[in-house]
Amino acid sequence: MTTDQAWIETAFDCAAVDNLNFNVDVYQTFYRAEPSVASLMAHIDELVQNKMLSEVIRLLLNPNIESEEAGYLNFEVKTHIQGYGVSPLMFLSFNRAVYEVLQSSAARVWEDDLAVAVTRRFAVLSDALTEALT
Repeated sequence: MTTDQAWIETAFDCAAVDNLNFNVDVYQTFYRAEPSVASLMAHIDELVQNKMLSEVIRLLLNPNIESEEAGYLNFEVKTHIQGYGVSPLMFLSFNRAVYEVLQSSAARVWEDDLAVAVTRRFAVLSDALTEALT
């Protein structure tokens, strides 16, 4: 039986091989869902965008998000809301964009068990973000 962690790693491994524009696709999907974000992030270069995306992927690859990342998430969420004018829903929209692009980019290996594992991990991250927002 494959664990959630193994499924998640498989999805990201496949996406890395099959979609060399993963990061670009995530931001395009995000901007389509949240048009106001494009102007908010206009001053942010590709390097910073890639760092932001890599942090989300790092969180998703951590099976212990709630226990190990709560302090980090609290700091990041509050800093982005207070310092940059990010709305709380933008965090969830960004995660949704990552999920959509991951699903299409890992289509070669995407199956029911993998989808359940990835959906579960995204739900854990969303719950942790929601907790940080309170």
